[in-house]
Amino acid sequence: MDILDLTTPTHHNNANVVEGIEETPNDTIKHWVPLNVPEDMKPIVNSVWDKPETALDMYEKYAEKAGFVVRKASVKYRKDRTVSNKYYVCNKEGQPKKVQAIDTLLNDVLESSRNRRNSNYAITGCDARIKLKNKKGTDFWVLYEFEEKHNHPMIDERKKHLSKPCRKLLFEDQVFIQNVSTNNIGATKAYRLRAAMNGGYQNVRGTVDDYKNTKAAINLFVGNRDAQMLVNKLRNRSVCLPEFSFDYKCDKDELVCLFFADETSKCNYKEFGDVIAFDATYSTNK
Repeated sequence: MDILDLTTPTHHNNANVVEGIEETPNDTIKHWVPLNVPEDMKPIVNSVWDKPETALDMYEKYAEKAGFVVRKASVKYRKDRTVSNKYYVCNKEGQPKKVQAIDTLLNDVLESSRNRRNSNYAITGCDARIKLKNKKGTDFWVLYEFEEKHNHPMIDERKKHLSKPCRKLLFEDQVFIQNVSTNNIGATKAYRLRAAMNGGYQNVRGTVDDYKNTKAAINLFVGNRDAQMLVNKLRNRSVCLPEFSFDYKCDKDELVCLFFADETSKCNYKEFGDVIAFDATYSTNK
């Protein structure tokens, strides 16, 4: 497939192509073709894949470099109910739904938000896609069609890190969030620290909200096991520090009180007598 040169006027199939605009006798059709993708990253027609997920992973990497987002489309079945075809398309594929005009000043409309459309992107009917066909009787898939042209601009290079695939945090990002949280660094500061370490926010996967959601998910996973984690941590500390002492009390398998004292606390008690340290968040945290 020919690649449009968006900087130099050319002729393509008897149509004038200037800056990504094809002028036809009847109307003007705009097409955008990614020019910043290496040839070895582009899908190859008639290439064979061991499974469709591998081809999808290849297409998603191409899309991330090009500046658009991929989603799964329709699936075709044979008469024996085995899958014969799979399509992966640009997320702007399809026809936009008709949305009824809403007067947001009406109280009854404000009370019911079900009629409002909440969408982060616009459907433009983009035809960019790849099509896979299964070789009957085998586990091999053939990529038999690749449409490179889009009817919309690509995502700006400065905003690629805000696209849905790039916002997905990797396992190493999740480990980083958990590790810094053990040093009383919250999700917001963790995001800023990650940006400073990587040379800018554009080099960080996700946003502040993604970091907050990940931290909340980790806390939810920990659940009510955090009490046992605290006891284990203090027990290990008492093994490493002979002057460290701690004790705790449980009521029906629930931690109700905890006492610990290190060498500094014991020295203060010896010099000044009774010392009380009270947590200001007592009985306020779950």
